[in-house]
Amino acid sequence: MHLTSSYLVSPCLLARFPIALLLGVIGCGSMPANSPTPSMPSSNSATGSNAATGPILGYAWDQKAAGLRPVLGVPGAAQFGTPIYGGASYNGALACTGAKYVLLTNSSGQASLAPLPQGVPVQIADHLSAKEQIAISPSCSAAVFYAPGFSTATLVLGLPTTPKAQTLDLSQAGLVTTAIVSDSGLVLAGSGATGGTNVTAVSPDGTATQVTTVAGLGGMAFLPSSQNALIGDAGRSTVWLASNLPASISLSRVATAADGVAQPTAIASSSDGRWLIVANQKGAVLRLDLTRRSAPAVVTCSSCTSMKLIPLTGNSSFLLSDLTSGPIWTFDGDSPSPRVVFIPAIKSSSTAGVK
Repeated sequence: MHLTSSYLVSPCLLARFPIALLLGVIGCGSMPANSPTPSMPSSNSATGSNAATGPILGYAWDQKAAGLRPVLGVPGAAQFGTPIYGGASYNGALACTGAKYVLLTNSSGQASLAPLPQGVPVQIADHLSAKEQIAISPSCSAAVFYAPGFSTATLVLGLPTTPKAQTLDLSQAGLVTTAIVSDSGLVLAGSGATGGTNVTAVSPDGTATQVTTVAGLGGMAFLPSSQNALIGDAGRSTVWLASNLPASISLSRVATAADGVAQPTAIASSSDGRWLIVANQKGAVLRLDLTRRSAPAVVTCSSCTSMKLIPLTGNSSFLLSDLTSGPIWTFDGDSPSPRVVFIPAIKSSSTAGVK
């Protein structure tokens, strides 16, 4: 089942910018010589017979079942499978389906790395908060663990085969509420400010540079293999491109209300860096071509509120919310005509057998 999509063409085209700017390749950050280097466990190490088989659209953490659920099938014909990597062991997880791994946290302040669809988790960090949030870089080579309001975070580079963790000082960014990370380990942190939200770039060595202040943060996303980032301003219904981070920062508008941006709650880039995906507050998802070779497309979803953009398999497909007791809506941006489709509600029988 899917909802009808409509196309919106901007009456005032934005300035064209070179795609090379968006996809500039950068080098990797340095790590302390004494950082532990655990190896990625083999995906052949069985954790149970409930490992998913067949097409896997992605994975999502089920807080109620305390487990990571595979999303089985394809867009428009998917269902949630039996949880894995759950039970009493973990309290949160974020998966990278493309690189076939998941990062897990527990209430004891430890973080682990495990292969997908099954395998033995390996601890990669400890001394974390019990309320850690996880952000993974576009190509899944880096991750950051952070807790809102804390002045330090844990940065992990070398994922998934040679992970190295280090403590990252966020004190110069203020009281951080959200963070993202680039493939090289540059972190963008959002923190509260009078009349808006400060966005600060923090390098792996802790050097902090203020990028901008937005009226209301409507999401952030790094472009793949790049230190260029997209920043959503919910107060102004605008998406900015911050280029040449963190040294010679330049800001340019890439999408406005004229393109269909309307108080965004989340933004994302497609895996190839071509598409900007914007989740609007009042139930609509915008797909905009950053190369300007095609017109913007807006898909409405009257049942969607406070949307997120959680990556699924493919170039531009996303879960639009965390798992709940009802059906879960997804955005299929890989379809010739972008669409919103749902995954049926989780069956109670699929909570059994958590590994």
